[in-house]
Amino acid sequence: MSITRIKEQLAENRILRGAIMLVVAAVAFVLAVQMSALPVGEAKTLSELDKEIAAMTEKILQYQKQIAEYREQADSLSVQIGILRAEEAAIQGQIDLSELQKRQLEDQIANTEQRIADTEMRLGEVIVDVYLARDLTPLERALSTKDISEFIDKEMAMSVVSNELQQTAQELRLLKQQLDEDKLGVEKILNDQTTQRNNLAATRAQQQHLLAVTKGTEQGYQNMKNAAEKDLATLNAERLALWQEVNGGSNDINRKPGTKAMRNYTGLLGCAGSGSGYPNHAAGLWGSRYGCNYGLDNGIDAWGMYNRECVSYAAWALWNRFGKHVTGFGGQGNAKQWPDTAPRLMGAVANNIPAVGAAAVWDYQNPKSKYGHVMIVEQIYGDGWIRVSQFNYGTRGGEYSLMDIPIDSAVYVHFRNR
Repeated sequence: MSITRIKEQLAENRILRGAIMLVVAAVAFVLAVQMSALPVGEAKTLSELDKEIAAMTEKILQYQKQIAEYREQADSLSVQIGILRAEEAAIQGQIDLSELQKRQLEDQIANTEQRIADTEMRLGEVIVDVYLARDLTPLERALSTKDISEFIDKEMAMSVVSNELQQTAQELRLLKQQLDEDKLGVEKILNDQTTQRNNLAATRAQQQHLLAVTKGTEQGYQNMKNAAEKDLATLNAERLALWQEVNGGSNDINRKPGTKAMRNYTGLLGCAGSGSGYPNHAAGLWGSRYGCNYGLDNGIDAWGMYNRECVSYAAWALWNRFGKHVTGFGGQGNAKQWPDTAPRLMGAVANNIPAVGAAAVWDYQNPKSKYGHVMIVEQIYGDGWIRVSQFNYGTRGGEYSLMDIPIDSAVYVHFRNR
């Protein structure tokens, strides 16, 4: 092959290698573009997170309901077990008394048997004496005595002793028969008492087993509730981060995230006839009356709240409008205390996610606010705001009003259903 041809082939190879490199680079570029277009996990929207949080909150409320039910069952079983223990102790006391009576009767029977044996032995000796005496003629027996009176006395004494011993033996046999019957009666009572005690012990063992199962089930629901609360905290954190990313933490550029704001305020709508449903006249605690017929703070409602305050309306609305489980707050019913006391006393759940029918609390953990303010969530918008109803907002007159507030400005207390 000529030098010229070799140079031409080398040139052709270099061109071919360059083309191959170009093709490889192009394929790599296409693959890179395709890989970048592949989904790597779609981010959740605020609406999707709200649905997950609402579902998780409902799950926690259901767990709390189950926990309360099983705890009530456990308390009832504990009371029943205590009653059974007391009954066992009482019947055991009776058994101890019956066993003592049985031992006493056995001692009496043994003593009576010994007395019978002794009497019969003595009677035998007398009979022998009489028998031996009968081998002698009366004249011989008379001659063997010092005088006739001694003879007569001895004859009479032997006869009397013999009769007495026979009578004593008969009485002792009757006594032993009665003691044997008494012992059989005590043994029957003792058997019945023992059977009753054993039945009580078996029932108590069953109740204790059921109590252990009930407490185990309660603990299982408690564990699930704890896990769900951790998941809820994670979801809340995700939502807060996404909310701040999308909206800068607020729907209002002049408002810092988490601070209070309001829009579309209706103004005070009065009390009676306001549309709130708050009663005109209702029975409260300790003979008190509350409702729109009474002035602000002039009565105590059924939950121990002052008349026409925000907390009184909120407790009334939760119970009557939404069928929620609301009880007394034990002297800790100021609005800002609800997120702490309602979960502890009523099994509620407090978080930063609203739901229609939940209580919205302003100024929770705000040291500058003495009482806080509580409202009822009526509607959830899609722009980070919610509609609330309330009493005694603004001018202190104990009147009804409506307004919108930012979601991130409140803490929400979710009460379980009655």
